[in-house]
Amino acid sequence: MQWISDEWNVPSRSDWYQMQTAAEVRRQYLKDPGSATADKMKIKFESVKQPSGDKRDTPQLTQANVERSKGMWMAGLGMGIKKPGSKPKRIP
Repeated sequence: MQWISDEWNVPSRSDWYQMQTAAEVRRQYLKDPGSATADKMKIKFESVKQPSGDKRDTPQLTQANVERSKGMWMAGLGMGIKKPGSKPKRIP
């Protein structure tokens, strides 16, 4: 996992080609075309770590999200949520 996080900011050959192409396009719109370089087109990636007190991944919230999503899909498709012991509706 450490290798992947280190490699995010190391451009490959195709990345350098795309940065050079972006710099050439950018040069067409600048008053000083020499100011656009491929190095300035490099996008720097940073890892974002979740705070330790974050409660977004608790099982209760995840189950609530699943139920809410099911309800929205069922309502959008015109189907009701099946309750235990209820008979399925027949479509005419």
